Amino acid sequence: MKMNLSHSLLINLILVSLFGCKANQESFSKDVTGLGAITQVTERNFTSEELDIGRRICKNLKSKREFFETLTNEKEKFMLMVQYRNCEDTLYSNATFDASISNANPSGLEYIAVRDNFLKDIITDQSAVMKVLCDEMLVTNNVSNTFSTTNFKYVINFLIAGSYDRFEVIKAKKISNARYETISAEGVSIIGRTSQAASKFFGVEKDRIRYVACDSSHFSTVHQSWLEALTNF
Repeated sequence: MKMNLSHSLLINLILVSLFGCKANQESFSKDVTGLGAITQVTERNFTSEELDIGRRICKNLKSKREFFETLTNEKEKFMLMVQYRNCEDTLYSNATFDASISNANPSGLEYIAVRDNFLKDIITDQSAVMKVLCDEMLVTNNVSNTFSTTNFKYVINFLIAGSYDRFEVIKAKKISNARYETISAEGVSIIGRTSQAASKFFGVEKDRIRYVACDSSHFSTVHQSWLEALTNF
């Protein structure tokens, strides 16, 4: 009887150990998650419809870059609107402002304005994530919506939102071999139709929102919109 009890106890300990180990592994296999209003999409190849949207975005971003590179530095201006919410979701800033287009920075096009807390970089086909995707979509239809670097993973979605071509990017930092932690998410709607603006403004970011994680349950938000051109270009 004593041996049976010991044998039963041993089996229970093994089962507890096995299930405990599995639960622990699952708890550390956390993958990329959404942030703010941007939700995670399943990691897969882009569909043909998504590739069409992505290629239009790349074409318009390239057209904008080539046009903006010909402009006199800081001569042409846009009116933009920006809202900034801090980690407590308190509206910290809400304003319209003038922004000049600068092509003097070797690292890329940017907006110059007399204010802080706005999205300064101008997205083009050569911008970080978009360069990877635009280059790949030129040569193949088998393009994954996910790619990784040494320390980060990016999950991208192409969609149409309010008649605008849009891309959304979730960026996650690698914590361990099987675990990632989302640190930011960004959504950008691109002008690409004459019903939205003159063709010379194709590729301009009509609406752009960025969420940055503050901790596991809070994030800050910058929401920027293009309103109009203030100069004749």
